[in-house]
Amino acid sequence: MEKINKNPRLLYIDQLKGFAILLVVIGHVSLFCGGSDGVIYDCICLFHMPLFFLLSGLVTRQIEENKVSYLLKKMRVILIPFVVWGGLMAMFKNETLFELLADFMKGGYWFLWVLFEFYIFHIICDGLSKIINKKSILLIDLGMLLLLYIMLKIGYHFITEYQNNVVGYLHWICYLPYFMGGVLIKKYDLVERILSSGLLYTIAFFTLLVITIFDIHFANIGFVIASSIIIIIGGFFCQVPSNLITDRLAFIGRHTLGIYVIHYFLLPYIYIVPILKLLIGTCNYIVEAVLLVFISIVICILCILAEQFLQCNKYLSVIFLGRNK
Repeated sequence: MEKINKNPRLLYIDQLKGFAILLVVIGHVSLFCGGSDGVIYDCICLFHMPLFFLLSGLVTRQIEENKVSYLLKKMRVILIPFVVWGGLMAMFKNETLFELLADFMKGGYWFLWVLFEFYIFHIICDGLSKIINKKSILLIDLGMLLLLYIMLKIGYHFITEYQNNVVGYLHWICYLPYFMGGVLIKKYDLVERILSSGLLYTIAFFTLLVITIFDIHFANIGFVIASSIIIIIGGFFCQVPSNLITDRLAFIGRHTLGIYVIHYFLLPYIYIVPILKLLIGTCNYIVEAVLLVFISIVICILCILAEQFLQCNKYLSVIFLGRNK
């Protein structure tokens, strides 16, 4: 495959990141600008954040350096944007930073907060793995993570609502399996094997088909649906030849942080409630999708321009984006 000969991992992971952040913006435009959580929004919510956390795990490097240095680096690139942009959002809403931290959604910036917590969890798991799994056996790592996850779910029954809001405990239960799944896939170099597996792709496709046709419901169905969709989408981007659309998605994927932290400040100036209600009321989902995609692409472009403006100055780049020029 021509694509695989051209450093495919960076290419299709950037494409997937671009696709994921575009879905995030589309969902927010639909919900906050259109006042709608209709069919398109519901479909996006099935898998877009699981995909984002899986990709975050996939691009996580193995901890070979000092763990303190590793954590300090993550604090700079994650917590600085969270505090700065979250603080600006709190000021925008006439709230304090403490009120932001006590908010379960963190003013919209919960992803950065929870992602940093996941990196701490990753450091702990890496240390445990090096102690009890010196030969790096996948099944042992899976068993250890499963045990920790069961303990995590049990712990939910013993925390207060305030603790859940501050820590984002429910986010842990929902998304930790995807993040650590990505970490393990990267650690054991399984990305190509999973995404290029025709059998796995086929199983995922028919799983979704059967669940949809027969309207099947069971425990953890959300995990099965999200995982199946991610396998199908990942396999598609892994195999499809590079083209204009995938190249643009890859470009967007290299600017996910800027788009994520900036786009919230653009949403209040977009009002499409009447249009979206009309389209949803007439079940005109194709036009609705085109409208949402168009608006979201414009937002992404504006966010990328703003990010590049900040990157022109090394001080602004560190303060607002947590990275050197």
